[in-house]
Amino acid sequence: MAEPERQQSDWRIGIEVAPVEPLIRQHLQIEKDAGVVVRMVDRGGPAAKAGIIVGDVIVRASGQKVKDTESLRRQVLEAGAKSRPLVLDLIHEGKRRQVRLSPPLPPQERLRPTPDRPAPAGGEAVERMVRSLREMN
Repeated sequence: MAEPERQQSDWRIGIEVAPVEPLIRQHLQIEKDAGVVVRMVDRGGPAAKAGIIVGDVIVRASGQKVKDTESLRRQVLEAGAKSRPLVLDLIHEGKRRQVRLSPPLPPQERLRPTPDRPAPAGGEAVERMVRSLREMN
């Protein structure tokens, strides 16, 4: 049975990008219709935590060529909607590298027990308390 897709379409990775200037494109030997340059990185955001800095050039996102800012945005939103990691291929300080960004779990998923993260002790007691409080109102 396929896992249902979770809505996470508002996920942001914490960067602002722009088209790559022709001189930079030529110097880095980037295809004519590929890549965006990072102009701003949110301190503490997913991109900053992955080591992305201003001046990095993103050329692929999850295996797809990044042609422009819109194509990167679509890949970010798709990864967030499916709660799957976003893999970025980029040129960082002149060298090609790959980084992996993971979208945060939606609030309802953060607390849901899983086989590798069981419910904290006393969970049933808390549920009983919540039920009795609801009944009082």
